[in-house]
Amino acid sequence: MNVSQVKEAARQRVIEDGSKSPDFMGAYLASSITHLPDNFDSPTSSDVDIAVVLAQPNPGNKPTEFLYRDVLIEVNYPPWSDINSPEVVLGEYRRAGGFRPANILSDPSGELSSLFGALSNDFAKRRWVGRRCEDAMRNTPGFLKRVDEWALYHDQVTCWFSAEPAHATSSSRQRYRTQPSAVDTWRRGPSSTVTVIWTCTKAS
Repeated sequence: MNVSQVKEAARQRVIEDGSKSPDFMGAYLASSITHLPDNFDSPTSSDVDIAVVLAQPNPGNKPTEFLYRDVLIEVNYPPWSDINSPEVVLGEYRRAGGFRPANILSDPSGELSSLFGALSNDFAKRRWVGRRCEDAMRNTPGFLKRVDEWALYHDQVTCWFSAEPAHATSSSRQRYRTQPSAVDTWRRGPSSTVTVIWTCTKAS
């Protein structure tokens, strides 16, 4: 199944279930799938992150993971207040790159399209690039210190590429088990500087 088919499955899931909440404002794709071309074969072990945006925070909506049409989907429920301004998201190196119109799955009010368009236009501005680099430099060293040098390489690579703790989700670890070429390259040693700069400045 390629990325385009996976995205369509995610869209159908939102249509069937995600939009039933009275507070539903829209939904968009997040995380690694937003960086992959549509004709790329999607790793079956990797989950697809969907953010279902709600008008009001609802602590009862916990992240859920399930299989839908042979696609492993994880749904999160950010409130509108978590994403509704550049000041909130453009300075975060792990979130900012995914906010572009192509990642929207549902937008009945048009609010997401308007917001994502503005965020995409501002993404490469020097102010926000600098802010993301500062954010990455603050967070990345702490994560890299947690890398267990005795762990299997695919577990270490998860930290090097994404600057996340070694106990990140099992699906993210499994993703690198299926990518031996990436593992062979990075087993020579991590480069936190390259990771930080790439993540801060890469437009999705």
